[in-house]
This record gives sequence, structure tokens and C-alpha cells, in this order.
Amino acid sequence: MAKAWPVENLDCRAGAREGMRLVLQTRLAEMCACRAAALDFTNIEGVHSMRVASRRLRSAFSDFKPYLTRRVPQKRLKRAADALGAVRDEDVAIERLAELVSEVDGRIAEGINCLLDERRRRREQSRAELREALDEAAVAKLSMKLSASIERAAWHDADASETGHDQPPAALSFQQAGRAIILGRFVELEELSTSLYRPRAVKELHRMRIAAKRLRYAIELFTPCWGDHLEEFSKEVEKLQKSLGELHDLDEWIAALGARLQARNEAHGGKTSTASPALTQEALVWLLARFAKDRARHYANALARWQEWRATDFGKRLSVALKCEAET
Repeated sequence: MAKAWPVENLDCRAGAREGMRLVLQTRLAEMCACRAAALDFTNIEGVHSMRVASRRLRSAFSDFKPYLTRRVPQKRLKRAADALGAVRDEDVAIERLAELVSEVDGRIAEGINCLLDERRRRREQSRAELREALDEAAVAKLSMKLSASIERAAWHDADASETGHDQPPAALSFQQAGRAIILGRFVELEELSTSLYRPRAVKELHRMRIAAKRLRYAIELFTPCWGDHLEEFSKEVEKLQKSLGELHDLDEWIAALGARLQARNEAHGGKTSTASPALTQEALVWLLARFAKDRARHYANALARWQEWRATDFGKRLSVALKCEAET
């Protein structure tokens, strides 16, 4: 994943709103600059880069919401992010299936190739929708309107009661706001961590994955204020996020394959079909078994990482690191 653009002229000791304005404008410009690469389908990394940039922007909006003085409409941004996500999901699925088909032959390979053809057709449809969502005029309009909304939200006069924050944002430095945001994101993750003790809690584990991603983005966002003091924490969160992300992807595969097998079974009165469809029963069963096995491994990795965090008191270490003075 490409590193986020540096935020020029960011002063961590200056007012929180000014820093937030600079961050949001930078993240918006970064995302829009990825448009051409995202629409160049000869390299799937273009879509990935723009999707990550959109996630960073949306995560920053979420982090800054208590401090901004106006709501920033994000309907156009969400549409673009959803279109990017749809294409990226197909890219990842195709890569995974292409790797697996090389391990098998016969009817199983035939079935996986059939699934690959399905996903490629779905990707073409998603790409067509992405072209529409990232039309040059549409992206220009998104950039203009969102940029104007950011300026209004960061500069409009308001007192603490308007923002819902105990202390007027003007009295906070960007670094002070960062400390509160990062620790708040960690608390959210910690509250969801009990789902790791319930291996089948798919929805809860998915929410934990999202919380880990938000914590990572928050740490990366404020790293310029602490430098090396935070980079090690970002790397630790990245490992947990990756394990939880793999777990979520596999849960979606398992659910889809299981539903497909169940539907086939019910269509034949509970009996295995003697027909020879392109998408073979053997392929579906093989994939389901493989993904269930992989899921167990990634679940164990996520659980082990969290236990390591507890043993090393990740939360306390993070809190101590955030007491350091700003470096800029």
C-alpha cells in the first residue's frame, strides 16, 4: 500500500482545526490525483491506490467529526468509494482463484475456472460502473464541492456546544486532538476484542477489523507529530488488521460457497446431481474445505496477535508514547 501524501505546512502545535483543514484538503487532492491510474485497468494497483486514498479521507472525516463545526456531505465520496471497492473486491477474488487453480486439475480445476469466468464478467460490469462514477466532470465536481465544505467546516465560528466537544476546538492543538482521537480509536478496538474469543462471531469480528483499520489510519495520520514514536505502533496494528482482513474475506467466501452448495442440494431434492455442470460440485466442496482450513489459520494468527498485545500492554505503551511533545 502506497504511503499517504505528506501534509505540507502542518504545525502540530497550532490549532486543531487548521491542521484538520490541511489534512482533509491533502487527502482529497491525493484521492482525486489517483483517478487516471484507477481507470487504467492494465494495472490493478491503480484501483487499489485510489480506494486506499478514499478510505484515508473518509477515516479522517470520521476522526475529525467532533471537532468540525459543520457536517461535511459525503454522498459523492461514498459513491466513488463504493465503485472502487466493487472493482477491488473482484480483483482480489480473481487473484485468489487464479492462485488456487494452479494447485489442482480435472473437474476441480474446471470448476474453479468457471468461477474465474464469472468473477471476470462481474469485474467488467463493476469497471463500467467505476468509469461512470469517476467521470472527469464528476470527480471535478466532487473535488470542488468537498473542498468548499471542508473550508466551511474548519473555519466557521462556533462554540463548544455546537461541536459537542467539552473544550472549544480553537483551544486545542492539532497534536492534542490527535492524542484524543488515537486513544479513542484504541478504546473502540479494545471493546470489540472479546469477539476474538468467539470464533464464529463473524459480524463482530468484521467490526473489529474495521476498528483496527481506523486505529491504523489515525496513527498514520498523526505520525508527523510524533515521528518514530508512533511508527512501531502502526506496524503492529497493520499486522492485526491484515489477519482480521484475511479472516473477513474468508468468511465471505465460506458463506457464498456454502449457500451455493445448499442451493444445488435443494434443487436436486437433497441428492447429489448426476449431471456434469461446468461448475462442478467437487470444485465447490474443495474450495469450501480449503477456505475453512485457511480461516482457522488466520483466526489463530489474529488471536495470537491480540494476546501478544495484552501481554505487552499495547494500550499503556501507546498512551505513554502519545505523552511526548510534538516534533514539528
